[in-house]
Amino acid sequence: MILSFDKIKFKINDIFSVFGKIITEKIGVLMVTTMIGLVAFSADKIVEQIKFAANRADQQISNYNELATDLSDYIFFTELVVKFYSKGWTRKSSLKKVVEP
Repeated sequence: MILSFDKIKFKINDIFSVFGKIITEKIGVLMVTTMIGLVAFSADKIVEQIKFAANRADQQISNYNELATDLSDYIFFTELVVKFYSKGWTRKSSLKKVVEP
């Protein structure tokens, strides 16, 4: 039995072409999967940044509301103390009503 190198070379080329197709398909699937993963990861980061910004805006609004309430209370009690002093109501029992809300 005589082996022909042409036939062996042809079969090796067939094997390499089959392996090349398999590897090409696997690399294609890997690239598509990687792209989808990167898009999902970046979308997650964008959503996280939007949530953080919205929470920060809500926190600022609540801080301004608290500041406005505290400032209003301070002005009210200051005006009340000024009124008590201007009327001469400076006894300890009178001022206790003003100082302790």
